[in-house]
Amino acid sequence: MVSEAKIQKNNNLHVCLYHLDQQHSFLSLHHYSDLTMNHRREIVICLGSSCFARGNKVLLKIIQRYINQHGLTDKVFFKGDHCFDECNVGPNIEIGGKRYKQVSEENIHHILAEALHDLLK
Repeated sequence: MVSEAKIQKNNNLHVCLYHLDQQHSFLSLHHYSDLTMNHRREIVICLGSSCFARGNKVLLKIIQRYINQHGLTDKVFFKGDHCFDECNVGPNIEIGGKRYKQVSEENIHHILAEALHDLLK
């Protein structure tokens, strides 16, 4: 089960700790000005129970690895979010405001390459 704790400090800091299961957690931390001032591309992964059970647990790790391997840590902001309310077509992710449905281990690399091609070195 995914649970979340949010903490805001001075209306500028947003911390989300997602407990994915007993062994894994995902921390999302950002300063709101980081997103607007640095114009980082946002990747949001649905951590609702349906998407999580259908594969977003694995996709979370694949996306993190892709960002690191392609040197995108300063160009991309990656976070988890609660249900996107489209469970019947999940797993779902969103990149730069565009929603991707039925994301899988087989198509995630193609989706990332297409959505982030302009950021790749």
